[in-house]
Amino acid sequence: MFDINDADRPNLSNIETKIKPYDYTISPVFGYDPTTGFIFGAAGFVFPLKTPASYGDIQLMVTATGKVQVQANYIRYGLLKDVDFKLPATYSNFIEYYFGEGDTTSSESFKEVFSDRYFVRPEFDLKFNNHFKSALFGDFRMRNEKAVKDSEGNTLNMRLFPDEKNIGLGVGLMYDTRDNPVSTKLGIYSAIYYENISELSSSDFGKSGLLWADLRCFHYISTSKFVLASRISGGISYGDPSYLFRFTLGGAERLRGYYTNRYRGDCFLFSSV
Repeated sequence: MFDINDADRPNLSNIETKIKPYDYTISPVFGYDPTTGFIFGAAGFVFPLKTPASYGDIQLMVTATGKVQVQANYIRYGLLKDVDFKLPATYSNFIEYYFGEGDTTSSESFKEVFSDRYFVRPEFDLKFNNHFKSALFGDFRMRNEKAVKDSEGNTLNMRLFPDEKNIGLGVGLMYDTRDNPVSTKLGIYSAIYYENISELSSSDFGKSGLLWADLRCFHYISTSKFVLASRISGGISYGDPSYLFRFTLGGAERLRGYYTNRYRGDCFLFSSV
């Protein structure tokens, strides 16, 4: 603050400040997961300070047993007028637990699955106004199974699922009134997606499709220091989706507190508060 009557003080509002286009952050990664064990790695982020511009990040994680996961994201804000472009990609050979299909499986009975998995999902987002936008996306997923072990670590002479190389094409519609998409305190997010899946190579899986929806609500409890967050999500499929395209519950995104891949099936419904 300053005295407006002080004529000797410069008027800061008339001084132009040059903003650099990008900044970056590098962060170490260290953690533990009961499936993969201890995890080490690093992540790097390059983010824009003004738009139109590009955003990018890459994360490398390695387990104590030598398994690797690489995740990368590229986003072009303002590719065209009201159009953004996203390109996430992942490679992983982290161990997976497989408990079976359906919601009656036992947490004590599982197999350890070793495989190489690839995911690429290019997406174009078209913004209609401040709250509505639509999406057009592709979805490439590939999996090569290497080995299967029982819960005691003994190698089994079997294959759980055939290898796959599939591509999906889908559309989505989103409605978003959240005050902040990262640290939300107030607002609604809702989305509905449909995806058609076709095989790229010979396998035991044919054409299939997925339809799913998500609704999240955020509201103050007395003041903005306390927020009630609720979510309901569900989906259904037709045909015979391959291993990588079947719905799953568990992990950080859906049904936190349960193993990733804990529940699997051709439909799902869950809610959380």
